[in-house]
Amino acid sequence: MTGVDAPAAAPVRVLLCDDQPLIRSGIRALLDAEDGVTVVGEAGDGE
Repeated sequence: MTGVDAPAAAPVRVLLCDDQPLIRSGIRALLDAEDGVTVVGEAGDGE
């Protein structure tokens, strides 16, 4: 580049859906630890 910083990439927005609360919370913890990933919601089923 020519001295100009590249624009920051937009965060990845995730909607988490799983019928097992323990699995959902574990996946959320992993995603929350990642830069550039935002969990925007959770659901217990696909409805």
